[in-house]
Amino acid sequence: KLLTLTTGLGLAVATIAPVAQAQPTDTTKISTEPLFTKRDAWIALGFAAGTVALYPADQYFARKLQTPHNQENQFLQNAATDFRFMGTPGSIYIGLGMYLVGRVGRIDRMADLGLHGTEALFLASGTVYVLKGLVGRSRPEVDVNNPRSFVFARGFRSTDEYRSFPSGHAAMGFAAAAAVTS
Repeated sequence: KLLTLTTGLGLAVATIAPVAQAQPTDTTKISTEPLFTKRDAWIALGFAAGTVALYPADQYFARKLQTPHNQENQFLQNAATDFRFMGTPGSIYIGLGMYLVGRVGRIDRMADLGLHGTEALFLASGTVYVLKGLVGRSRPEVDVNNPRSFVFARGFRSTDEYRSFPSGHAAMGFAAAAAVTS
């Protein structure tokens, strides 16, 4: 895990440091551009339509991934563990590391991105926690034959079995992307 963290932090610094140094340091100007445009609405509508169109495939892939062969595959288990780590807490470590490197190296844009990126991750994480608790969708291993197993507030139970939706990794990815683009 330390190797994964070090590699992720090193890649973040190597990728962002040259860009951060090339940018102006004044980020205090207020933009007059709208936050969302008509184009953004069409893109969101396209993603929503794609989600609805792919929903029938959910049960197929859930069954496929639950086969004993896939569940016992050590490579898949290790990959899942590494991806889970990079989602949380890895992304938090990277954000805090960027903030620290930015402050120590006097790279204001990197420090700003580390700070605001980490804030966005915490906000997304809290929002997803509440939504997962309220939605209460069961994970595929609980009942692979019932992909519509939603029960209001069931996700607040102490186990993780009923916190399948929405995706925390997707929310964290979008939060990080929003911080980078803003």
